[in-house]
Amino acid sequence: MDVGGDAKTVIVMKFNKLGRLRWAGHVMRMEESDPAKKVLHTEPGENGYRKRGKPKLRWCDGLEEDVTRVGCRKWRINVQSRTEWWKLIEEVKFHLGM
Repeated sequence: MDVGGDAKTVIVMKFNKLGRLRWAGHVMRMEESDPAKKVLHTEPGENGYRKRGKPKLRWCDGLEEDVTRVGCRKWRINVQSRTEWWKLIEEVKFHLGM
């Protein structure tokens, strides 16, 4: 069993979650016409439909999960204020043990 490898994997996962939150704050403050913001709000698949079977998680699904674990329900409102958003990111860092 590679204990060191498992610990490194956990650290990378935590780092990725923080990066996702930072990027979400940046994208949500963009103009509505910006391509990155359009992609964030686009439904996957052709014409917004997915194939049968287990649906694949979208980037924003993971983001929603991360934010709700901290207990923030109004993150889409908080993201408009950089100071509030950075407070949330600091809470997430504490929650993740970073």
